[in-house]
Amino acid sequence: MVSNRAPKKNETIEVRIDDATKAAFMARCAQEGSSASDAIRGFIDARVSASSRSGRRRASAWRMATAGLLGALLGVGTTAPSLAHGVPSPRPAFEQLDRNHDGVLTAAEYSAQR
Repeated sequence: MVSNRAPKKNETIEVRIDDATKAAFMARCAQEGSSASDAIRGFIDARVSASSRSGRRRASAWRMATAGLLGALLGVGTTAPSLAHGVPSPRPAFEQLDRNHDGVLTAAEYSAQR
């Protein structure tokens, strides 16, 4: 005959907490309609099952980090050309002020423009 009963609970874990925390926890469990033991067992079960998935979670985190880095690099790569050409050269303005085109701007050339 096959039994559908849950495994027998014969092990205990002792946790020390202050009175106020215990009272708040017990009240919360009562609000949710569960016992403190059920809440703690649920937490433990979740942690145990999460540890079996942690390898997949780490691989997923690496994929996300790699995708983010790749996206950032592509973003910089596409904006770099526009940043390089975004600032106009001051050369035409200088050439307009340099009347004799000797490459030197004298005070007289600068004053003549005003």
